[in-house]
Amino acid sequence: MRGSDMKEITILLDGLTCANCGNKIEKSINNRPDVELAKLDFLTNRLTIKFNKENQGTDIEHIKTQILAIEDVNIIVEEETIVDIKKQYSLDQIRLVIGIFGLLISLLSDGLIFKGIALGIYVFIGYPVFKKAFLKLRRKDMFDENFLMSIATIGAIAINEIPEALGVMVFYTVGEYFQDKAVNRSKNAISKLLDVSVNQAVVVIEGKHIIKNPHQVLPGEVVFVAKGAKVPCDGTIIKGESMFDNKSITGESMPVQKTVDEDVIAGAVNLGNPVFVIVKKPYEDSSLARLVRYMQQASLKKARAESYMSKFAAVYTPTVVAIAFVVFIVSSFYLSDAREGLYRGLIFLVISCPCAMVISVPLGYFAAMGYGGTQGILFKGGEALESALDIETVLFDKTGTLTKGNIVCVHKVTIDDHDISKSDEIVNILEKHSGHPIAKALVLATESNSDLQITNIVETAGVGISGEADGKRVEIVSFNEVALSESLLSVSRQYPMAVVLKIDSHPTAIYFLDDEIKPDSAETIHRLKQWGIKTIMVSGDREASAQRIAQQLGIDEIFSQLLPHEKLAVGERLKTEKRKFAFVGDGVNDAAIITLSDCGMAMGGLGSDLTIEAADIVLLKDRPMDVVKAIEIAKKTRKIMITNLAFIFAVKIIILALGSLGYASMWAAVFADVGVALLAVLNAVRILHHET
Repeated sequence: MRGSDMKEITILLDGLTCANCGNKIEKSINNRPDVELAKLDFLTNRLTIKFNKENQGTDIEHIKTQILAIEDVNIIVEEETIVDIKKQYSLDQIRLVIGIFGLLISLLSDGLIFKGIALGIYVFIGYPVFKKAFLKLRRKDMFDENFLMSIATIGAIAINEIPEALGVMVFYTVGEYFQDKAVNRSKNAISKLLDVSVNQAVVVIEGKHIIKNPHQVLPGEVVFVAKGAKVPCDGTIIKGESMFDNKSITGESMPVQKTVDEDVIAGAVNLGNPVFVIVKKPYEDSSLARLVRYMQQASLKKARAESYMSKFAAVYTPTVVAIAFVVFIVSSFYLSDAREGLYRGLIFLVISCPCAMVISVPLGYFAAMGYGGTQGILFKGGEALESALDIETVLFDKTGTLTKGNIVCVHKVTIDDHDISKSDEIVNILEKHSGHPIAKALVLATESNSDLQITNIVETAGVGISGEADGKRVEIVSFNEVALSESLLSVSRQYPMAVVLKIDSHPTAIYFLDDEIKPDSAETIHRLKQWGIKTIMVSGDREASAQRIAQQLGIDEIFSQLLPHEKLAVGERLKTEKRKFAFVGDGVNDAAIITLSDCGMAMGGLGSDLTIEAADIVLLKDRPMDVVKAIEIAKKTRKIMITNLAFIFAVKIIILALGSLGYASMWAAVFADVGVALLAVLNAVRILHHET
């Protein structure tokens, strides 16, 4: 169904910190017949709901009731006022203090009165848990952690383990409180990393400065950007010059100098003098707006690991509850002690919540995406992070990826022992009279320190440039215009371009030109090889020229003289060989092969729209080493995920085993539940402090 046929609303679930509950909410709303698609972004707690065309008048209140039956959260639809939850936190803190006080009483005193006080405190601090349990029971959800915790502690009271029942409820409440705070702080930290928004624009209209929303600024309007302010829209400086900090947009660590006629991007911070910028495109089409859209969409794209964990959680809890019942029956029969059998079964109920497993995976991915954003690496969701894992081959486009796309003079050859310094002098003076890119490259590669005069300078398009010096005709022409020896022709095949300096029609020097290799290209290839990853370069250059660059960088295999569609054939060959490959490119012609690849990386910031849209990962800086860094972040994230899950499973299995044998208490069980969840949350966001 087309998006235009559907009504869409966004609901903020303020206070949602349970990933497992979030999964249940998303699943429940998706099961509604009037809903086309529901997606929960756990990072921002926003639930986006698209309704069927036939059900535009859906009762939102019914959806709210449905959500509240799953989790007690503050629900805010579109423009509704946000509910202040500080009072709720204060009440939770009061419950914790009273709960700890009651626990001390129950442990130190065994009298009937003190037991009554402990029971009263148990009911007081457990009220939110009982309330949620009741709501879940009405929905026939008996595998909710609140219901299971209620049954476990009531069971403990039934066998006269009042201190333990109160202790479990207190520590469960304490653990949930600190877990919620840890989750919220982690999500806030990640959100701050991704906050690149611009709040206002100062538009210059008839000499007056008018404050507008950046969305209202039109192309052609002039905006004033003061020191410390953000550029509101993509544009070009028409007055002034200053240093700009692009770190929040591209991840560049060093500010860049910008002056008149140079472009600046939305979100860049002006560090120096005020400047006036003429807007080139609406805010919605700016680099910043696109970046924000990609970030928002990224948190909705769930990784396979998240989906697997959600499915596992749906099976895990019923399984553990079933085992708890078996443990109760077997232990009661084997020990001839129903009380002990019940106690052992209750331990299984306490530990049956899958929250630690469910929350650590998405939070870990969110943290990795947030950290990547600070490094100028935009992962388009958990799927994109996973796509960078287990790469066997990286396929690089040459121009603009491994090279700068700038023409430079890379080699000089003299003919018949002519003085190269004199040749350089003539070339430097002649080419200063041309604006051609080749001329600029030759000027940079040569020097002129004498008073040599060249007159009658004439530039002929497609041929070259000529003049007169000391009564001799000097000219620089294309290599193809000159007959040369076979040895020089052999050298020339290693380079895509060459020009010849002639004096009175005699060739005296040859200047070979090529694309400039980026400083970190060789190190990138070296690092990939250390991981056992094969590197391939595709290029439209002649074979000898492409081979020369490949040898300089240490690339394993090259494909040269390729037309754009022939790059796709290289990728298709890798697919038939069942090799997982990444493609790194920057041009509009790379979109097709980026889509074909297992992991598509768009290099060079916010360039070609098609390439950016097709890519899994956008490298905002123009650095090949970010390919390595992206893979490193993915590897580090997976390592943290594996560590988390291994720790969670190990603790739970150990406590379950000890509990079934009578060597573990409910105190240990509650640690294996909320304590482990808290540690998992803290470990999941460790990537935020990772140094690659």
